[in-house]
Amino acid sequence: MKNLRYAALCLTVVTALAACGDSGSDTAGNQTGGASTVDLAGESFALGTKGFTEHFILTQIAKLMLESAGADVTVRDLPSTQQVRAALESGDLDMYWEYTGTAWTNFLGHEAAETTDPQDLYEDVAAEDLAENGIKWLPAAPLDDTYGIVVRSEAAEDLNVETTSDLVRLAEESPEDLTICVDETFTDRPDNLPALERAYDFTVPRENITVSTYSLIFASVDEGDVCNFGAIYKTDGRIAALDLTVLDDDQGAFLSYLPALTMTEERYAEVGEEVLELIEPLLDALDTETITRLNGEVDVDGEFPEDVAENWLRDEGYL
Repeated sequence: MKNLRYAALCLTVVTALAACGDSGSDTAGNQTGGASTVDLAGESFALGTKGFTEHFILTQIAKLMLESAGADVTVRDLPSTQQVRAALESGDLDMYWEYTGTAWTNFLGHEAAETTDPQDLYEDVAAEDLAENGIKWLPAAPLDDTYGIVVRSEAAEDLNVETTSDLVRLAEESPEDLTICVDETFTDRPDNLPALERAYDFTVPRENITVSTYSLIFASVDEGDVCNFGAIYKTDGRIAALDLTVLDDDQGAFLSYLPALTMTEERYAEVGEEVLELIEPLLDALDTETITRLNGEVDVDGEFPEDVAENWLRDEGYL
């Protein structure tokens, strides 16, 4: 009888442990962001990407999550913000990740924001873009891919620069040292150089500006032969890898840039709730530190964006 009671107790414990194991599996399944419950079989999505590392990674994350729910997904690489937005509005794209600062200035026509709070800016952008243009913004990830001005660390000490305000002094005292490398859009976009010069009330000598592809800016600044300074995205993994110093934007020239998936109001009415259920649970994990690390895995370590995205989703339990 004692042995029977012992066996029964063991069976009870094993059953309880199995139940706990099942509970753990359910929890892990819920962490997939709804991939186990959202059914998008038969749906096709065209996603747009702007052609830089972070956007590639974010697009691949969305693609993999949609595919995990049974959808057929294609990705179109478009060369500019204006083109990817136009493709969304025309229905050629179903969705793409857009940044709040980009929309505020480029699509909604504002020069500066009334708030410095990233979430407040997101809410203003989402409300105005929907009301004026019929574009629906899903919730934003907390990562802030704002712009910054970098300088190699030795030059920062030699030129005595710590803040962007120090560039104003440099422009007055030794303008020949205020050499800056920028990408093809920085001089013209209202949220880039015009915003910088407006906030700090100065002018960068145009002969001191070297326009190149974005990826070449880092080598140019690190070597110091062409430029002492460079205009970059602050979530770029090459900043730490090259030991570059980011100047403090002490006058707040650059807006916050939180990314969110955007869709037309019509497309959202068709599948938006399912996409939201799929994507929203993973957004909080996409913070600035995380995306900077993922960007570095591509730009510094040489991995492919699709592999980085998939590895992150699997490591976090979303796939």
